[in-house]
Amino acid sequence: MKSNTLTPFELFGNQVRYTVPLFQRPYVWNEKDQWGPLWEDVRTVAERILENKEAQASGGKPTQAVPHFLGAIVLDQKMVPTGLIQERHVIDGQQRLTTLQLLMDAAQEIVAEWGSDADASALGSLVLNNISQVAFSDQVFKVWPTNYDRDAFRAAMSNETEVTGDLEKSRIVAAHTFFRKEVKDWAEVTGDPDKAALRLNALVLALSQYLHIVVIDLEEGDNAQVIFETLNHRGTPLLAADLIKNFVFRKAERDRLRPQQATAH
Repeated sequence: MKSNTLTPFELFGNQVRYTVPLFQRPYVWNEKDQWGPLWEDVRTVAERILENKEAQASGGKPTQAVPHFLGAIVLDQKMVPTGLIQERHVIDGQQRLTTLQLLMDAAQEIVAEWGSDADASALGSLVLNNISQVAFSDQVFKVWPTNYDRDAFRAAMSNETEVTGDLEKSRIVAAHTFFRKEVKDWAEVTGDPDKAALRLNALVLALSQYLHIVVIDLEEGDNAQVIFETLNHRGTPLLAADLIKNFVFRKAERDRLRPQQATAH
């Protein structure tokens, strides 16, 4: 294994796709335990950036905006033909990656309405791949969740799509809605437009450059299944059924079987 500490700009800035394998559990994070604390941390960083800008404008001495550590993710390189978007499997950290993308996309929507075009474009490049470089429509998403969450994720991440029916009840849609409201309220978009644009600029900087993630890349010979089980051993307990399912789908993936074939064996 090898590890690097990256910002979201470094993690998502290129044309890249982080795919959550079938053996991962669905999205389970919630407002009280994860969305709320994450937003408070990001908001704090953005407010420090604002304070620095104000200090510089008044000739004062700015304080250092300390980056916020988001945790670690584990990735496994997926072999793709030359010329296609590079792809990695998310062995651990899919909840964190998915939530970060939902936050960034929700913020991008608000920035597109009330911020600068440059900030909206900068944030947009971190949530979607260039449409002209993808082989199929869903490849525009830089994070692609497991089967159970894909419809909800696609709907939440598409600005033009109205989320209706059962998808409204999904945690992915709820997370996006939560972040959109929090960003809009914090930016004070109904007040001074220039002030709102400045606040949103600070938020874009916080989201793209002042968050740190430890990225662990697996190398040839590393056993992704063993590493997954080890990392989750002291987290939310994995049931025996989870471990069996993980093993079956991982083996099927190595044997190039479809999910239906894996469950039939």
